[in-house]
Amino acid sequence: MILRSWKSPSGRMWAVRGPWGERFALFCFATVLAGPVAPVPVAAQERRPLELEDYYRLKNVASPALSPDGSRVAYVVSWVVEEENRRHSEIWLADADGTGEPVRVTSPSFSASSPEWTPDGRLLAFSSRRPGPDGRTSGGTWFLRMDRPAGEAFQIEGLDGSPVFSPDGMWIAFTAAVRPPPAPPRTYASDFERRTVERFDGRDYDWMNYRFDRRGYLPDPRDPRATPPREIHVIPAAGGEARQLTDLGVNAGGLAWSADGRRLAFTADSHQRDEHSYERSDLWTVDLDGNVTRLTDDEYNYSSPAWSPDGGRIVVRGNEGLDVIIREGRDRGASSELFVFDAATGERTGNLTADWDLIPGGVSWAPDGRHVYFSASASGNSHLFRVPGGGGEVEQVTTGDRRLGSFSFSADYARVAYRATDPVRPGDIWV
Repeated sequence: MILRSWKSPSGRMWAVRGPWGERFALFCFATVLAGPVAPVPVAAQERRPLELEDYYRLKNVASPALSPDGSRVAYVVSWVVEEENRRHSEIWLADADGTGEPVRVTSPSFSASSPEWTPDGRLLAFSSRRPGPDGRTSGGTWFLRMDRPAGEAFQIEGLDGSPVFSPDGMWIAFTAAVRPPPAPPRTYASDFERRTVERFDGRDYDWMNYRFDRRGYLPDPRDPRATPPREIHVIPAAGGEARQLTDLGVNAGGLAWSADGRRLAFTADSHQRDEHSYERSDLWTVDLDGNVTRLTDDEYNYSSPAWSPDGGRIVVRGNEGLDVIIREGRDRGASSELFVFDAATGERTGNLTADWDLIPGGVSWAPDGRHVYFSASASGNSHLFRVPGGGGEVEQVTTGDRRLGSFSFSADYARVAYRATDPVRPGDIWV
């Protein structure tokens, strides 16, 4: 599945041959100097030394999101607003085959980022800080109807975090802070005692990670009231009252739906409140009834789980925790691997990268179940790799002296969008 590309004589179109034996004509959405998103042939540009003012003319493209049917790509265009000393970003939409002109789909009045399609491709979610229906400005997730992308953005009732859509389109999962009841107020023997305490008693910072540069004093990580845990919630896709699924008292993350939309895999560190323990997140699952199952407790640190299409296995990135490294007095860190677990029993059934020396990145399982896809870096480059879901040789999918990232697949994994950069090109979006 290695993608090989070549340039047309005009320099404006690219073609890629995939494993399906067909060519796709592609449009390259480039980082440019204060102009349209489309690139200009190198031969037509007058070369000159880079100037300091060019920093404010650069427009950067990032965060590609390929529609489920593979026909359109949403991506972020950002630049620095010199007069206001801030960065502004917008979301643009383009045809994946390069036909038509890219169009801006978010208001230029407010920054927008993190585009993501719903499974049916009808809505595009994005993050933005803008006035809501009540007139108050707040951050959050907004949606656009993609049958009329120039329409007004709206929010879904009950969504209070970054959305993770179930494959069947029925549910939206997210994590949100759950604040415990406040502590009872302190009582004083007299008003004089109260005034004396308020005036002269200082605040004790008796935890280790108490201060951070440019952030000042930090809240107590041991106290759920000071640092509320982020628990998993779900709402119907149409909106409604959020329902809390977990009550672990620590942060949950890395949410991943099973293919049938009935369960979520996630990671959480049950030792989060112990400041003498380094991070070691375990693998968990929870169903829509709130039944939580802990799959691991082995001093490994896990992240980025992904389900097999049949729902029987979970692949997850993992490495031995730092506590183990220190306790055993090792002179090196632990390698990161892609482990496979039985989703019902928690039994580790395989290591997909046992004979592979690089560090795997984010993981996804193809819908046909044949391959697990992930990113990795080597020799200054970053590329897409894959390995058979049942184990086998790791195969490099993309090639070249460049750094690729932000991979976004169509629903059938027939197409993938990504951002590419190299030493002479700040960044382009490719399909």
